[in-house]
Amino acid sequence: MMLAASILCAVAMAPRTLSLPPSVHPEFAKAAKAVAGATQAGDFDKAKRLLSWLPGEVITVEWDDQKVPAKYRREYRRGFEDALKEWSSVRNGPMFAEEKGGLVKFTFEKELAESDVPGVPLGAASFFKDKATPRLEVVLGLSRGPARARTEGIEIRNEVLAGLAQAMGFSPNPLFGFASSRTDLNANLPIGIFPGDIRQYQANRLLVSELAAAVEAKETVNIPDGKYSLDRDSVDAGTVTEGDKANFTFQLSNPGDGPLIYRTGADCGCVIPPKPGEVAPGGSTILVAQIDTRGFPGDLQKKVILYTNDPERPTRTLNLRVRSRPVFRWIMPSGNTVSVEDGWPDSAIYFFAPDTATLDWNDLKVEGVVATATAEPWSGELADPEMSEPAVARKGWKVKLDVKPETVLGKTLVTVSIPNPDPTKARISLPFFVQRGILVSPSEVYFGETSVGRSATFSVSRPKPFVVTEAKSESPSFKVETIKVSPTELTFKVIYQGAQTGEFRSRIILKTDDPKQPVIIVPISGIAA
Repeated sequence: MMLAASILCAVAMAPRTLSLPPSVHPEFAKAAKAVAGATQAGDFDKAKRLLSWLPGEVITVEWDDQKVPAKYRREYRRGFEDALKEWSSVRNGPMFAEEKGGLVKFTFEKELAESDVPGVPLGAASFFKDKATPRLEVVLGLSRGPARARTEGIEIRNEVLAGLAQAMGFSPNPLFGFASSRTDLNANLPIGIFPGDIRQYQANRLLVSELAAAVEAKETVNIPDGKYSLDRDSVDAGTVTEGDKANFTFQLSNPGDGPLIYRTGADCGCVIPPKPGEVAPGGSTILVAQIDTRGFPGDLQKKVILYTNDPERPTRTLNLRVRSRPVFRWIMPSGNTVSVEDGWPDSAIYFFAPDTATLDWNDLKVEGVVATATAEPWSGELADPEMSEPAVARKGWKVKLDVKPETVLGKTLVTVSIPNPDPTKARISLPFFVQRGILVSPSEVYFGETSVGRSATFSVSRPKPFVVTEAKSESPSFKVETIKVSPTELTFKVIYQGAQTGEFRSRIILKTDDPKQPVIIVPISGIAA
């Protein structure tokens, strides 16, 4: 009887074991483990206080836009409210309440420190605090991107959406477009909330609810660590024939004392990522990813994202590389933009196919420009830059276009195609560009709201080499510098020097060695703050 009672007592005193979900933020993991640690120490008052570090059913938010210029406050406030509505629209999702000293606070600064990309400032910076409110402060930059353009309302929405995800325990997602992903560049497309984001929220909320229930019942909780170790994070599958599936294997081990729970994602629909799973403490498993090369010729570099419940390193990028040798191959030695200044060049497009292929050259089509296309047998030595192949003996066809230069306006997308020998498959096509003249990109330099020292860039290019002999500004308020030069492309930086107020317009004058385009005009516009 005494032995049975001792066993029952030991069972009753054994801590309840919980697991972190995959892809939780390290700060969320730290807070959850701190609560569990307090219960193990028998300090349930401390455990209750530590629960305030974790998101509850209602997320308290503070919005501080004092440093936002008055004329933009309404736009930014709308972006903030749109992010709250987006999360609130999730079924059984979070609720929000605005209050001073909330769980998460959003503030602003004119410009943040430089990001990992040289010359690009951070669009937002996050700071977690253990012994002060708010638990998370997200500082938003009023300008962003290499040109330091004004942050738009849609970008505020995206940053708030991602900031709220962090407050709810999401680790930043390396794949852009998801609720917990963000970018420091200018991005005028909204990020969204996907089913995986909803499952993440539900898993995080479940863990917080279980911890709260344990604290209320004065129940001891343990959250052991799942840890991951990989034999490698990059695999080169070599060369396969287009249409084959390239296989990539990684050994995933768990040196931790708790189960390692994982799932995966990929940056391309052509990637078949490993299935989700779990690795026991001390165990290991093989992850198998594939790239389906159908429709993807050339050198392919893709990524698989491994999401785990490792509390310190929740995500890891696995790099996949394979060279997909096409069954039918187009080769353009001079690149995918053809200069038609003096008509169609002699050696622009070549086509190669297996000797067994029956090709209908009478049905050779050209779309996008007024022209006809013809093909003639060809043999010789030719490199394939796209496949990183040196010049080797090849036998195939040379394709020529009869195109009148005067019918080409600037840069035009063209497609050449022939029927596939397999009638069940689409035509074998080659998209490329034809260009006449020197082009400016962007066609106008727009500063937006600017101040002294701000800059913007533009490029001039043509497939055929050219020279810019002079670059100057019509206005002393702007300085022009050449920052990149190649025979076929030049990049210029325009720097605002001051001395103007309000809305402004001016021009950059470029002189070239092309008698057909001796002068190129590039408009400038913006608003001087």
